[in-house]
Amino acid sequence: MVKLSCVPDLELPELDIEMVEVELIDPNLLQSEDAQELPESPPPEPEPTVEPSPPVPEDPTAEEIKPPEPEAVEPEPEPAPRFAEKRSKADELAPPQSTFHMLLVPKKIRGLSFAQQVLDIMAPLPDFELLIDGGRFDALRDFDHIVVASPDIRDWTQTFLAVDYKLPRDEVRRAIDRAAASRGEVIEWVEEDGPLRGNPRPIDPEEEDPDNRWFVFLEGKVAIYVREEFLPNILAGPADDDRKTAGNFVANLSRLRRFSARQPRAGMQLIINGIRRSVRGTPKIGGKPLPFEIPDGFELSASAEEEPEVLLRLVFDDVVEAKAFVNWWDVELRAIIDDSLAIKLQAGWMYDLFELARDGKEVRLTGVMTTSQAEKVMQFAADGSRRVAKKTPEEIEQMRQRRIEAMKARRGGKLPPSALDPEPEPDTPAEPDTPAEPDTPRDPPSTPADPPPAPSEAPPGAGQPAPGPSGTTLKPTKPTADGGDGDPDPG
Repeated sequence: MVKLSCVPDLELPELDIEMVEVELIDPNLLQSEDAQELPESPPPEPEPTVEPSPPVPEDPTAEEIKPPEPEAVEPEPEPAPRFAEKRSKADELAPPQSTFHMLLVPKKIRGLSFAQQVLDIMAPLPDFELLIDGGRFDALRDFDHIVVASPDIRDWTQTFLAVDYKLPRDEVRRAIDRAAASRGEVIEWVEEDGPLRGNPRPIDPEEEDPDNRWFVFLEGKVAIYVREEFLPNILAGPADDDRKTAGNFVANLSRLRRFSARQPRAGMQLIINGIRRSVRGTPKIGGKPLPFEIPDGFELSASAEEEPEVLLRLVFDDVVEAKAFVNWWDVELRAIIDDSLAIKLQAGWMYDLFELARDGKEVRLTGVMTTSQAEKVMQFAADGSRRVAKKTPEEIEQMRQRRIEAMKARRGGKLPPSALDPEPEPDTPAEPDTPAEPDTPRDPPSTPADPPPAPSEAPPGAGQPAPGPSGTTLKPTKPTADGGDGDPDPG
């Protein structure tokens, strides 16, 4: 086969390639007719040297300039403590057998708009009526703290009272005397071998004394009204051990302000113990028995504010009972209120008021009331107290008016209770036996009156008893009934 080729055979020479360093030049300079050599870049200018300034002499009078201190970071404020966070210890201010304990703080209540409604709750108590109505004390201004306790609140002779008074002790004693007199009683005060004390007794010694309580003035301007059986322990003082004796609770009364300060905002602290012993039968609400055992301990605290904060503390025997109460409150009681329009109108707002929290076997109910709601609650409590004491609303209203009038007469507490005592009538001079002289003088006689004749001299021996026989002297004879002389008295 013959190959045809159109390409001639060529011999290619060997190529020797070398790398040449090329400097790029601006083409504009090459094309310009006045092309000149490129100027060399100028050398860098030397950096100027700064000479240090001479040191300035310190001025001894100049104040030293301190660098600003870093701003202190304020710590976040601690949350305010809950109201009545600490449990009340008002039950340690009363005799050991007491189950009802109330601590009232008038110095915090006296400025509230509903202060008189607070007193209406206590007004039906016989002791309140005795001392406030009869003694004319001002419960809101004469006392800073009032303690009321009893083992049986239905028996007024079992009631224990304690106050820290602001008046002089003599004024308090006089007011107690006045109160006892208004009830037909008298007090014989004793101060030997102990503090000043006295027992109101009927004026008639033959009448039996239905109340054996004594008024006792303790140190620190504290006065108590206590049953006679506690007097020996009170006079003996507190026990050496931890036993709760009468002497021990009296020692606590000397620290009354400290006990009140456990709840510094509270105007009232109420503790009821041993509730189960006083409850008969099975409690029912809405016709159904309660699905839990009622708590044996109850505490109520209310702050002394126009819109008071309220705490209810219930202490159950165990956690199971506390949980059963919480379930009943959240489910069953809610259903009872919703099913009855009457109950919802009367008590529904109170249910909505409280928030419930459980801590072990303790349940807390807390809420804040408006002023009108607080007045409703106090009116409800006053009506219950009035019914127990068998008082009519008219009697309670009259007692309130007497309190207000006495407070005004005492100028809001600036005058003592004795300022209301009636002033004694001034002694009137006795009338003379002889009639008074007429206002117009008599006309003097025209001629002086003749002087009366001089008496004649009596004979010797006149007016002397005649000598009797044998030198005896006879006594004068007695006149007879008809005016004559009778026989002489026997010598």
